[in-house]
Amino acid sequence: MALPENFSPCEHLQDTVKRWYNREIAEHFSDLGPTDDLTIPRSSLRVACRHEERDSLPMTLLRVLLFEITARHSSSLHPAMFGIPIDSFESQIIYKPQIKLFFAEPSDEVVDGFPRVEGEVTFRIANETTNTMTMARAQQLAQRIRSVFATPPYVWKKGTDKVVYQDKEKGYDLRVLCRTEADGRALIENVLDIQNDSPDWSNLNIVEPVNAAERFPYNPGTKIVMGQTVRKRRQRPRVNVRFRYATLSVHGLPNPINLVDLTGVRKNPLV
Repeated sequence: MALPENFSPCEHLQDTVKRWYNREIAEHFSDLGPTDDLTIPRSSLRVACRHEERDSLPMTLLRVLLFEITARHSSSLHPAMFGIPIDSFESQIIYKPQIKLFFAEPSDEVVDGFPRVEGEVTFRIANETTNTMTMARAQQLAQRIRSVFATPPYVWKKGTDKVVYQDKEKGYDLRVLCRTEADGRALIENVLDIQNDSPDWSNLNIVEPVNAAERFPYNPGTKIVMGQTVRKRRQRPRVNVRFRYATLSVHGLPNPINLVDLTGVRKNPLV
């Protein structure tokens, strides 16, 4: 359906913000009840975040920033995680250069009520060190990743079975969740193809769980946490995830090098 002749991008944008953000604002401040009270700091913050029909574009932007940064502390942008600062980690461990391939479920395929499914595959560049790794080599790897995984975006069919491929002399310790052995082998072949390696299938192990449908249900139901009903987390969901970007981590560099990026938001990808 074509856009109407009197379509206003500005009005459409603000209507969308009002519809979606106000819903999230209502949920975030649901503990306050329906009545606004400016003498209560948290209630006053809700009023400031809530989008109004008469808002200008700068007001809309300020409300969004206030809600994301002040009310939610950027939690939607940076989910909570366990870890340590990279400086502390690298002071204890010296590692070979590492490639990470990141995959994610397309946003239009995410099932309502469940978090977006993601996936990572990592391997080491066993024949390189911090001293021997060069930008020319990184560029070569980036070109291979683009050829193998980005044109078109590779689809990883995640599932309940696990395929394990270990060849530590070459830097591979791959543990792939998949639906069939063939799917797992295909992904492993593509990962090894980045360095023009061929699989030695004697290094492959297949782990098929007993009663997978019962152990890893598509909808695991709910549970009570501190008096509240919350969804149980899905384990090993049968979901397609697509290649999104690849990075190279080199010991001594504070940030990974972006090799390939299909998201359009990562800084200075090599290809």
